Amino acid sequence: MSLYQSLREQRIAALKARASVKLKILTTLLGEVENKSKRAGTLMTDELVVQTCKKFISSNMEVIKFKGGDVVSVEENAILESFLPAQLSEDVLREIIATCGAINIGEAMQYLKANHAGQYDGKRASVIVREIL
Repeated sequence: MSLYQSLREQRIAALKARASVKLKILTTLLGEVENKSKRAGTLMTDELVVQTCKKFISSNMEVIKFKGGDVVSVEENAILESFLPAQLSEDVLREIIATCGAINIGEAMQYLKANHAGQYDGKRASVIVREIL
């Protein structure tokens, strides 16, 4: 099942359960994903859902930073993070970089982006690449 389908199903479940915060954030996320897809003229992909979730989380982090721990934003982030793929551990990331066959930083980062997009922290991966290469 795609993330988009999961998003739609969870929104319907939140509607039935009358979970207002979850319903609000899922409806907004669903609308944003659909708008981005229509503007780009592409299908709704998992990558698009992940990008939009990360954007929303980033926005909520700014709200939390300025409001000092806004409870609704923290709850929204927990909901949004459930749609993100599991992050690669540092050991797994090191193993992938060591075995990818890259001879410079650009090739290693390009390999990671092509094969493991959204599953790693770019800054941490860059530091590991510099250590290994």
